[in-house]
Amino acid sequence: MRIFPADKASHRWNQLKGQSNLPLHNRLLAVFLSFLFVLCSVFSSSVAIDAASVNSYPIMPITQQEKALQSELFLSVPEAIIDRQIQKELQSYETGNSFNLLSHLYYVPEERNQGRIGNCWVWAGTGCMEIALNVQLGITDRLSIQYFDSLYNDGFGDDWAGNGGTAAQFADFYDAHQMIISWSNINAYYQDYNAGNNATISSEKIAENSGYLIDSVDYGLIRTHRVGEDTAITRIKNILNQDKGIFFAFYLADDEDWRQFYDFWKYEPESSIWNQGFSDGKEWNNEEGGGHAVLCVGYDDSDPDPANHYWIMLNSWGVNDGRPDGLFRVSMYNDYDDADSDGGYNSYWWTVEPDYLGAVQRGIDTLPGISGHNNPKDAVPAIW
Repeated sequence: MRIFPADKASHRWNQLKGQSNLPLHNRLLAVFLSFLFVLCSVFSSSVAIDAASVNSYPIMPITQQEKALQSELFLSVPEAIIDRQIQKELQSYETGNSFNLLSHLYYVPEERNQGRIGNCWVWAGTGCMEIALNVQLGITDRLSIQYFDSLYNDGFGDDWAGNGGTAAQFADFYDAHQMIISWSNINAYYQDYNAGNNATISSEKIAENSGYLIDSVDYGLIRTHRVGEDTAITRIKNILNQDKGIFFAFYLADDEDWRQFYDFWKYEPESSIWNQGFSDGKEWNNEEGGGHAVLCVGYDDSDPDPANHYWIMLNSWGVNDGRPDGLFRVSMYNDYDDADSDGGYNSYWWTVEPDYLGAVQRGIDTLPGISGHNNPKDAVPAIW
């Protein structure tokens, strides 16, 4: 997996000067680490996981060396802002409750399917953008995944979107691009399901007639490591209650652990709860280990039994017989310090926070000619 090209990381840290509560030496350390990470990525071959040997679901390959550098970098980024009033309210509750952001989303479960490439991070980041669009502008719209795939690093090469990425990379791209478009635009529907080493369609063939202008996109790490279980849970709840989706990335060390998660996804119903932590303390396998990113949209801790308390996750692996809505549940009472044998953490919770300026509607006749364009037939979306 390629993470944090040096020029983009440096650009981002320049933007954060004066906004972050991090000391200067930490910001410089993060820039240095991002540069070092790029060198390791370029001069060491990325390991592609043979998904067919385990199952057909894709993950983002990452070596132990890359994961260790990533962990150092992630722990140096600015923290997500915690709302103190919400924090007080959450701490005052004598019993649990349930909360979710699904009403802010418009998606078709069958079409929320990344296929055979490792762009789960684009789906998770776009989900955060979709929730924010509804919260800020009152607009419920499905945003284009293909647009990002085709534009990011020109849609090809080792660093194209299908080879993995992070919440920070996603936010940096749209912070610079300052526009996101609708899935319904000409050729903006998802077409990379069976893509190989590059995007299926060039960005020039995607119409920008309908979309949303962005002033900025920021990101932050929800600090859940070394703070205790209760604090970690309350911080995650706090962000969700700010009506913000959460980019949740988790890492598993080898095929054995991935097989456990695949079986959970394929054969368990949406009411089942996944207990994370299978890779805690395990040695990282460079040929089998990898990561996956999903969108956290809520929680439920209303049951008297804490074993039934969970986070609600929206995946990008389509649907199956037991998962008609493409959702799964993660136990709320996990080891948030879960790490591999070298101390690299196995889960991270991120915010991706756009500041929208407004909608853009341009007539089709103002666009350059696009040959062979099409969009699939309209489907009935899943709206809660």
